[in-house]
Amino acid sequence: MSYIVYLLTFFYLIVHSHSELPSIRVDPNTQNFIDEYGRVRIFHGVNVVYKVPPFLPDLTNFDPQNSLTNDDLNNLHQWGFNVIRFYTAWMGVNPTSDKEVNQDYILQLSTAVKMMEDKGIYALLDCVPDWVAQKLGNTTLNNFPFPIAPNITREPNTGYPKLDECLKRPFFEYYLTQSVLHGFKMLYTNGNGTLDSFGSFWQTIANAFANRSSVLGYELINEPPMPELVEAVEIGYVDRVYLAPMYKKLHEIIRQVDDKHIIFFEPCVADLLQTGLTEGPGGIDYNDRQAFSYHVYCIDVTKQGDPKSDLICDIDDALLITLRFEEAKKKKFGGMMLTEFGALSNSTESIKEIHRITGIADQFLQSWSYWQFKKYQDLTTAASPATTESFYDENGELEMNKVRALSRSYAQAIAGQPIFMYFEPISADFQLDFKINTAIQQPTIIYINEDLNYPNGNNIKVTPANSLTWTSTSRNYYEFATTSSTKNGTAITIEITQKSLNWFNKFRHWLKKKISFSNK
Repeated sequence: MSYIVYLLTFFYLIVHSHSELPSIRVDPNTQNFIDEYGRVRIFHGVNVVYKVPPFLPDLTNFDPQNSLTNDDLNNLHQWGFNVIRFYTAWMGVNPTSDKEVNQDYILQLSTAVKMMEDKGIYALLDCVPDWVAQKLGNTTLNNFPFPIAPNITREPNTGYPKLDECLKRPFFEYYLTQSVLHGFKMLYTNGNGTLDSFGSFWQTIANAFANRSSVLGYELINEPPMPELVEAVEIGYVDRVYLAPMYKKLHEIIRQVDDKHIIFFEPCVADLLQTGLTEGPGGIDYNDRQAFSYHVYCIDVTKQGDPKSDLICDIDDALLITLRFEEAKKKKFGGMMLTEFGALSNSTESIKEIHRITGIADQFLQSWSYWQFKKYQDLTTAASPATTESFYDENGELEMNKVRALSRSYAQAIAGQPIFMYFEPISADFQLDFKINTAIQQPTIIYINEDLNYPNGNNIKVTPANSLTWTSTSRNYYEFATTSSTKNGTAITIEITQKSLNWFNKFRHWLKKKISFSNK
């Protein structure tokens, strides 16, 4: 990388170091995300993970499978998304060694973050572990994928298994191979300085984005696997013995250059019901700057990702979210976020699964991020074809059922303490209950998709009457301001419903509210 490019990168980061989006931290008492004004923030987002070189989507030219352009970001903003969990590649930053930093990659990454910021979208910078074997080189890959496919056809020049042969098997099987298990053990235990190199990567990223408040945080590693099969038998063992020490070290390395941003951390992918983690990477003193990241996928699905049984997925989804929520509360992990769910098709069964998970997330006032926005050359997804998980089908057509299901009414910012939030996707009934904090001068912001959910307009009702005034500052976004007569701590309810309901729908709306709200 030339000296000129390095200087251009440096000056670009300086120019764009000021962000217009409010900085975010965690309230350790409630475990909610809060902004610099004191408002509780809720995030709905998508994953953007481009796992192959150049490890970045096309930022300029729209493509239904591979881009993240201004047009894409405009769409995401109009659909109500305010965060993108964005792949930050170790191989992109350090393609050959931790001594060589690819400044051009960091420049492009910074450009992507600025583009998101300009549309009011935060970036959660996330690292996916599919790179470990590559970083360790031929010594790790020479017998891959033994013992899963010992006689696999190999490339004559490199000796690596042929990609088309690898893709004939489900990707998760390769986490059971000796090479991959060994690679992660090397990472977790700093074999050959691998963890030192990984820490150097994260320090480079944190140093580049330390002053960017539009960065929600850094997610250390996505779905960390077990380093030995036998060690996954004991629940929480990998978390306790391997991940917790690694997370602590990465925390210390990042905090040398960035003591402000939230660090997100995950349990071992095998620990579905309970983790072995006892605290966040920085201990209790950093609970305002760390958050527990968790994923929820129904276990009973077809090859296309469609749920086979509503009953099983109902139980699975509710159990997983409830257990994660309760553990994070009990152990005081800081904040928490459902950073992955989805990989679903446009079918009726998949849409029901989206409604299930997002509805449960609302009950717990949880932020979430759908997997994923587009295909992005994803070779590792369990869904087949890979476009199944995307907002766009194989022909490049937008899957409107999926967009409608994910484009839910919700409160993005709340000037007080939220108590209850509810959205019914069929009737589009929305309700938010919260206790107002009159010391907060910034408005409560509610997103609704007017075209998809309220095509004939909407009715807004605030209780107590005259406690709030409201206005629509831009399409789909409503701001609610406190009136001078409203007392601090007043319990306020905001209800939004469709206009022009006929008598039958009015009765259905009334009955559904009676049934649904009785359990709040």
